[in-house]
Amino acid sequence: MIGAIGRLLLPGPDPIGIPATIGVGIVAALAGTAVSYLLFRDAEWTGLLFSVLFAVMLVYALRGLRGGSDERVSLDADELPGAEPEPPERDPTRPG
Repeated sequence: MIGAIGRLLLPGPDPIGIPATIGVGIVAALAGTAVSYLLFRDAEWTGLLFSVLFAVMLVYALRGLRGGSDERVSLDADELPGAEPEPPERDPTRPG
């Protein structure tokens, strides 16, 4: 669940599958619980918060390693579905 929450909190497509999501969740849960226990001697609510934070960071890192991006894709008006292409510009030196 932690890995899935980490994926949901980052917008955009993720190039990682279900096994990697499960791995992210396991690693993030262990790391978040350990850090929470070391800092606060409590691993209940703070452990959950740190786990989700680690999951988001791991998903972001995997996205960069596996070629995912958060870049916005822009389309020209000609590339939109149903758009008609613009006519070519007329050469002012040619008559007619």
